[in-house]
Amino acid sequence: MDHVLIIHDVVDYPAWKRVFDDAATIRRDAGERTYQVLRDQAAPNRVVHLSTWTSAAAARAFFESPQLVQIRRDAGVHAPEFVYLDEAEAGVLGSAADPWAVSQDADAAIVFRRAIAADLAPVVALLHDDDLGAQRNPLFDDAADAYRNAFADLARSPSNGEIVAERDGRIIGCYQLTFVRGLSHTGGERAQIESVRIAGDLRGGGLGTALMHDAIERARRRGCFLVQLTTDAARPKTRHFYERLGFVASHHGMKLRLDDAPA
Repeated sequence: MDHVLIIHDVVDYPAWKRVFDDAATIRRDAGERTYQVLRDQAAPNRVVHLSTWTSAAAARAFFESPQLVQIRRDAGVHAPEFVYLDEAEAGVLGSAADPWAVSQDADAAIVFRRAIAADLAPVVALLHDDDLGAQRNPLFDDAADAYRNAFADLARSPSNGEIVAERDGRIIGCYQLTFVRGLSHTGGERAQIESVRIAGDLRGGGLGTALMHDAIERARRRGCFLVQLTTDAARPKTRHFYERLGFVASHHGMKLRLDDAPA
């Protein structure tokens, strides 16, 4: 992955951020994969945009295009400075490492990262793509507002997020990871894994195992003492998959649908 560092002043940060967010889809389509936005503590309208790209050439072509020049004008950007960077080294330090940090499976050329707004439609397509999922999850266009509202809550949460697996610009897998703290186990925190999905044409190729290893490593970085999940009784093969990874069916899960239960 190549990195791009952009430093620029803006007339009004909230106005700039609206334009920036509206451009999420075209940024992703052009090759941007992850990003951070930072603001100067002494000058809040000085903005730093740090991003990773499929290639430096794709980033240059995008940022130098007439479309982006006009978007920067519309957003009130002044004197942007672009720095194109090669990654020399990356890592995390200590037990309090960020559980949401980008990770990679270099051998399989897969990036695991927290989902952004532009990923929402492909993630919903993965959730929809089996018999049970189709019953629970309408297609994105049929419930776009509900999905956007739910994703906005996830994006704001430090303890609940959607992770995607991406290869060559395609979202090929996803899962939801939630950190839950309680008084039990001396106030320990556990990680709940839900909604694990793999693209249909890639099932059986090891991607599910890679997703689970990524989730377990994030739980370790968070300092969790336990990783837990549930699997639908209608999917016996999925239960065997989790057992091979070391999960034990130690409890009986029970649920009550509130939309069906008597008041």
